[in-house]
Amino acid sequence: MGGALGILLGLLQLLMGLILLSPVASLVGFAPGRTTASLSPPAALMVLAFTAPALWMLALAIFSFRGLTPWAAWALRWTNIAALVGAVVLGLGGVLALQAAARSAERGGGLLGAFGLIPITLGIALGGLALASLWLLRAVRRTSSARPRR
Repeated sequence: MGGALGILLGLLQLLMGLILLSPVASLVGFAPGRTTASLSPPAALMVLAFTAPALWMLALAIFSFRGLTPWAAWALRWTNIAALVGAVVLGLGGVLALQAAARSAERGGGLLGAFGLIPITLGIALGGLALASLWLLRAVRRTSSARPRR
């Protein structure tokens, strides 16, 4: 079930997984030899907490490439709804950070004011991909139910 739309859906999930891995990459670093073993225990737990959703998205991409089963379609739908909620939370957090930076700048601070743009950008990217995935999932299910059964 899926065909070309299923492959496109898998590519969207792959891209979402890579976006979710970006905070982990910035925390651990890209330099070879620097591993999670050198991190403190709280930082290692944070890396694991950020890695799990990204690995789940990558697993869903593999399910999409292989063909959507009813279970995979259900998992994709609820995962993308959760990603959409997370994107809204990221965006709101970024807006709040920008407002706090503006208040800080009024008192003479505000050097890190643009930091709020990072969660806004990640939220827009993640939310856009989640919406596109939900739309594609609906199209895949609609085309597969329209086919005559053998």
